[in-house]
Amino acid sequence: MKRSLILALSFLGMAAQGSPVQAQKKDADPEEFLLLQRIVQNDGVRDRTLWVKASPKGAEVLGAFDHPLMAAGETLYALLPEAAQYQSYDCEDVYDGLDEAGKPKKPIALKEHSYRRAILKDVIAKDAEPIWSSPVAPFNPQATEVTDRCGHYSPKTTVSGFAGPYLSLQLCEDLDRCGAHGAVNCQGLSFNLESGKAIDLNDIKQFSLPNSKEQKALKWALNAEPLTEGEEITPEIWRSQYGAKGLEVSLLMTCTTDYFSSSPEWSSYSTSAVFMQKQIPKDFAPYQALPKGLAEFAKSKEAKLIGFSKAPKSEAAQQYLKAHAQPAASAQ
Repeated sequence: MKRSLILALSFLGMAAQGSPVQAQKKDADPEEFLLLQRIVQNDGVRDRTLWVKASPKGAEVLGAFDHPLMAAGETLYALLPEAAQYQSYDCEDVYDGLDEAGKPKKPIALKEHSYRRAILKDVIAKDAEPIWSSPVAPFNPQATEVTDRCGHYSPKTTVSGFAGPYLSLQLCEDLDRCGAHGAVNCQGLSFNLESGKAIDLNDIKQFSLPNSKEQKALKWALNAEPLTEGEEITPEIWRSQYGAKGLEVSLLMTCTTDYFSSSPEWSSYSTSAVFMQKQIPKDFAPYQALPKGLAEFAKSKEAKLIGFSKAPKSEAAQQYLKAHAQPAASAQ
């Protein structure tokens, strides 16, 4: 009887403390994340993605990618460069060879030029078509006017914002048709990576626009004049960055202006200002706080943390990560 009582009490004590199996369950398995960083250096700005294993005790970098790589569900999306070509007349040939009517005095040869455009695609699905690609060079092959086929073209696409499945891209095209100066035209694009489709900026809930008082307080780029009453401003793209308090979101606002007052952040005939969001838009709320173990990545001044996503655990995704990741040492 006494022995039975002692065994029963011992069993109850073990149950109260938790069995070894239960104790193991309390220690959650480390999770893997993809961190999109913007590296600011003397020679310019570049983006990279870190593949990180994180736990409450800290984080370990498993590998790195030299381009934006984002997860949505079990899918991996990458923003990748793609080689492309176009033909145009060199400005020097055009200037030296036109008559008074603007026609070439003698035949001018088209020359081949290379540039890099961007594609956004699912890198898990086999032979998947891009869900978006930047435009091809806007030179009309059938154009009869020399000025419609001369000059250079250079596009640049960057990630401006990333929160959960929501992605914001900025596409800027630098086009010179042998005029007095070139012109830069930019546009913003938003995507929901869960659906794999483009969306409108207004599809994201609860962005706030500046009221009349806040409009007057906006700091416009370069030499732009202050806004006059009733002058129209436009939200173009949203931006994200993780700081000490978690996710920070802003809108890039633009207003038309002359060429010499234009903003280097947007287009040649507009100026821009940044409007910080006091409250995180409702759709971004689940991604406001960084998971435990990732906070250190938001403190670096040289590497801004733009956004993060949870790495898929599917076999296909893990195989892709292991096959394409650069060694962790390259992230130093």
